[in-house]
Amino acid sequence: MNKSPLSLLLHRAAVAWICTCALGCATVQAKQGSSANDRVERKVIERSEIAGTDEELDLILVTFPPGAASPTHYHPVVGLNYILEGVAESQYEGEALKTYVAGQSYQDPANRKHLIFRNKSLDKPLRFLIAFKIKKGIPFKIDF
Repeated sequence: MNKSPLSLLLHRAAVAWICTCALGCATVQAKQGSSANDRVERKVIERSEIAGTDEELDLILVTFPPGAASPTHYHPVVGLNYILEGVAESQYEGEALKTYVAGQSYQDPANRKHLIFRNKSLDKPLRFLIAFKIKKGIPFKIDF
């Protein structure tokens, strides 16, 4: 059966409209389904190469939105942390859960399973600085 040009045009327009609506709905669902963990921000404040080596010094500002938590991970090098705002909870394998508040600092040990790291607050962000020396191209946080 041959369709008229007007019929074909209307059919194509209807298909395009349906696809656009479907994509729009999928985008809204993805945004609604995204967790606080997906919105953790890491901003490089300073990165300095160490002359004559394959290493660098990094200073990173990390922001965890309310309720965000990291999956179990480890750090390949020691990190020095300073809490700027909020309350962090952290636990390494074999240790008790510890709480850190604004103005406190702590160390992330190298190559130890970091079981829990989270923003304790459900309504305020957690912001902290991390400083570390690492080989270029190696991430500081490696998820299991």
